[in-house]
Amino acid sequence: MEKNIKFPVIDLSKLNGEERDQTMALIDDACQNWGFFELLNHGIPYDLMDNIERMTKEHYKKFMEQKFKEMLRSKGLDTLETEVEDIDWESTFFLHHLPQTNLYDIPNMSDEYRTAMKDFGKRLENLAEELLDLLCENLGLEKGYLKKLQTNYNRRDKNGD
Repeated sequence: MEKNIKFPVIDLSKLNGEERDQTMALIDDACQNWGFFELLNHGIPYDLMDNIERMTKEHYKKFMEQKFKEMLRSKGLDTLETEVEDIDWESTFFLHHLPQTNLYDIPNMSDEYRTAMKDFGKRLENLAEELLDLLCENLGLEKGYLKKLQTNYNRRDKNGD
């Protein structure tokens, strides 16, 4: 028996019209009963997200090919003719934008990729601030209250307090 579970989907474009109250109620319900929700019409262009995905795949492909060739060379097998296709390796990098970006610490990242990631990170930061303000509104808190808490937490954490 298959259950059809529908998790909350919030259309941010409805915040600017007659459906604002209903949308705010959906956000409140999603936070209280689900702990997450999907956002539609969030303002981050889909072409930017598609470019980020494409450049990320290209970055990993190039990185994995280089890593594979170095591994072959280290084992004295560098004369083998081979290509990296379906090797089940995992490689990740941890990228953060706040409180301070580490974007320039990631090796072998093209300028185009860095620029796109910087733009994407700034847009995510703005979206996060908008969401925090919506949560403040639902909780009856002053606008910016949750952002202030986060900023103070980041400062305290950075200072080792």
